[in-house]
Amino acid sequence: MSNTTSRPVLRAAVRFLGSMNLAITLLVGVAMASVVGTVLKQNQPYPDYLAKFGPFWFEVFRSLGLYDVYTAAWFLFALAFLVFSVSVCLWRNAPLMMRAMRDYQEGRGRRQLERLKFRREFVSPCEITNARNVIQQALRRQGYRCRTRSAGPRHCTVAAIRGWGNRLGYLCTHSAVVLICVGGLLDGNVPLKVGTLLGRLRVETRDLPASEVPAESRLPRDNPSFRASVLIPEGQRADAAYVNVADGYLLQPLPFVVALRKFRIEHYQTGQPKSFESDVTLSKPGWTAPRDYTIAVNHPLSVEGYTLYQASFEDGGSRLRLQLHRWRSPDVEELEARVNTTVTRDEDGRELRLEFTDFRRFNLNPAPAEDGARRAFIDYGPSFTYRLRQADGTAREFVNYMQPVTLQGRAYFLSGVRDSPADELRYLHIPADEDGTPDQFLSLARALYDDSRWARVMPRVLEDAAPAAARDATLHSNLEQALRRLLILFRQGGLDAVLNFVNAVVPEAHRSAAGEAYVKLLQTALRAFYDDIQPPPRPVSAAAEQERNLFLKDAFAALSVLPLYGSPFYLSLSGYTEVLASGLQITRTPGKRVVYLGFGLLLAGVFLLFYVPYRRIWACLEARGDETRVLLAGTALRHEPDFDREFSRLAMKVHRDTGARPMPPVATLAGTPGQRET
Repeated sequence: MSNTTSRPVLRAAVRFLGSMNLAITLLVGVAMASVVGTVLKQNQPYPDYLAKFGPFWFEVFRSLGLYDVYTAAWFLFALAFLVFSVSVCLWRNAPLMMRAMRDYQEGRGRRQLERLKFRREFVSPCEITNARNVIQQALRRQGYRCRTRSAGPRHCTVAAIRGWGNRLGYLCTHSAVVLICVGGLLDGNVPLKVGTLLGRLRVETRDLPASEVPAESRLPRDNPSFRASVLIPEGQRADAAYVNVADGYLLQPLPFVVALRKFRIEHYQTGQPKSFESDVTLSKPGWTAPRDYTIAVNHPLSVEGYTLYQASFEDGGSRLRLQLHRWRSPDVEELEARVNTTVTRDEDGRELRLEFTDFRRFNLNPAPAEDGARRAFIDYGPSFTYRLRQADGTAREFVNYMQPVTLQGRAYFLSGVRDSPADELRYLHIPADEDGTPDQFLSLARALYDDSRWARVMPRVLEDAAPAAARDATLHSNLEQALRRLLILFRQGGLDAVLNFVNAVVPEAHRSAAGEAYVKLLQTALRAFYDDIQPPPRPVSAAAEQERNLFLKDAFAALSVLPLYGSPFYLSLSGYTEVLASGLQITRTPGKRVVYLGFGLLLAGVFLLFYVPYRRIWACLEARGDETRVLLAGTALRHEPDFDREFSRLAMKVHRDTGARPMPPVATLAGTPGQRET
């Protein structure tokens, strides 16, 4: 009883697995996933996705595996299920199709043929043998293969087939889907996924040299398929690459060593990269000598089943010559550093780490353009990036430019700062002096933080701000204390601290006037500090005075936000030696050839399905005395109007060659199934 019950269930399951509805559903799902994988840039660092989508959507997309769609477990499962479904369909239908290709169906009787849409019936004075020969010759001339079946001396049927390759097209397209999916599975890092799920592999998240990566984070050297990347500075070599997995990586050892001899890059006049290529040397045990190659964009290198692509370039440890300007000290410290290295400094008993992360020779930014004008770009010149890390582990990132940048007619040294990579850079605009240096602003900032200089500057400020206070000792003392408190607030918290103080102690009705008075008093004090460090020449020209006023305005704006800068010093770049590193992508894709084979089968199958028509024609002959009664009938899967014309030409030729009586004036496509033409 159980076997009897299970057989219908099994047959129903096989029909479902091999059904077209299931295959189309899986194909649509794979296609949609491929669209996501094309639109969303894959295998990027997780912080980049977090900055782009925000915490909520970042977690949603991460849980769905959208950051590495083509190796996601659900995508590989869908491919495997699609392979299984189409294979079941082939297993069920391929034998039937193969038999149908060889089956001429010459056993069809007259009654069956009379029900076909395309048919002609006439009487020929030829004997049955001659009529049969004429019909066979006419069919063969039109490309049909014929087979004859006789039912005695007075009855025979000629069956013809053309376009049997059309049926082969179904087999080719279905087999192509299987091959393409199998190729995708071969290149889908299935061993990596299985090893990760079983705990044999552990994704490494620490920034470690290749020699220190633990064994559980290393893939086997003979890994059948992978897609890894490696960054090689000029003059260095690598024998392993890194496979990005989730928020970490796995180390993929290589069977050869890649050494970068030289990296070349060409730029457009705008500074944008035009082309770049790497001169590499590969060495491997068993080779008689190392081999030299050149890898360029769109010109990869293939060696023993491995393909090396020129993917990117980065800084490879450029040497930087820096000047460290402390806000509270006039001494300028000369400093040398390299990108991807760390320098430690002690500031007021605190250990600070300078982590240099990048150097860029060109910085292209869109220039202001009028409406309708073509967008132009300005090169802001070299810049370097570093993180200032505190003892508690927190860090701020800084991006400093080497040359002054002209903004709205004024020259500034830009220093960007942000608390995390997800934040936008906020820029400190340091005004450049007449010599194109930040020295005057730095001297002014140091004067503001120099308590000993206040004794010289304070009387001058009070005299300019309140001349009458000089005759009243009490008023003079009160004003001096207020000014000192104001300057302390300004240098500790900037202009925001001053305005917060005003909002806290001044009645609301007088806050606006008090705020303007305090700002004016601060500007007067700033001019006094500036005159103390750089006395103006006498006499002062109008142009020179205007320039001093503009500089002081820019300096006041920069000093107003300086306490928010978050660094006890300013780093300027005085020189550099650029060292580039080539970013290579190394792949091993054995499934690529399988995919190519599947794609070829798909093209062949589509061609056979759409351009090779599948048609059948039967001729039923019956001898009646000295005459032969002929019934021509045919069928076509598609392109019925074309077949109608072909069938009509064939019928007319047979009618003429057999000397038959005039054909009845009945349209080929007329009538209903079962209607008999007379």
